[in-house]
Amino acid sequence: MAQHQRKHYRKRPRVRFTRLYGVLSVLVILIAVVAGSIVFFRVNEVEVEGLSRYTQEEIVSASGIEQGDNMFLLNKFEIQDQIGTQLIYVDQVRMRRKLPSTIHIEVLECVPAAVLEDKNTGTWWLVSTKGKLLEENADPNSMMQIVGLSLVEPKLGEMMQVDESQRIQKQSMEELLTAMDQRGLLEQGQRIDLSSASVLKLWYADRLEVRLKLASDFDYQMRVLSTVMEDYVLAKWDAEDTGTLDITMDDGLPHLIRNEE
Repeated sequence: MAQHQRKHYRKRPRVRFTRLYGVLSVLVILIAVVAGSIVFFRVNEVEVEGLSRYTQEEIVSASGIEQGDNMFLLNKFEIQDQIGTQLIYVDQVRMRRKLPSTIHIEVLECVPAAVLEDKNTGTWWLVSTKGKLLEENADPNSMMQIVGLSLVEPKLGEMMQVDESQRIQKQSMEELLTAMDQRGLLEQGQRIDLSSASVLKLWYADRLEVRLKLASDFDYQMRVLSTVMEDYVLAKWDAEDTGTLDITMDDGLPHLIRNEE
């Protein structure tokens, strides 16, 4: 029994050495992989996708990426932020590595949706569907107008800010603009009035005043508007007829009222 215990005791240093050797081997392999990545994976090409307003050269310049940069030392989050900050009309940026030597950048540009009046100064701002301020001193007759919001310290290229009391109106504006864009309705929008704390008014296509509840399902309501325009206003009304589409009733149904002559 004692002899067996002594034999077992003598084997322990060998087990410890084996474990240490395994750990060191893994470390050596990791160091070799990292060193190989630093030496071999260099940027040779930058691909850019999704452009309309900016050129590829402008995107690459804003990114700060240069040929020969190490692909694995680039901070893609910083690069994405740089591009979005320097180029105002950029909405989102996605960047990925294509081994062995290509960086792929996908750009989603802002959708200019309306001109917004700052009640405090009378200045008109060009605003995107998501509420980004794209241009100052915009032409108020260039596209759909938004009135009734008081901007707080507006800055070019930043997201619009309003007083806390108008937070719901701002959110409703962004959701409505997005829904209109998705259904191809932006071009015929004329005016959005956000002065009320409960009801939003949209003037559309020189034909309808559309009344909507704030903070509601604007995708559904724009689907209703599109259907009403196609199946009733354009199909059954005379060319000069105008009216009101009210979707604020408690029954939740759209009510179309033709104006009396």
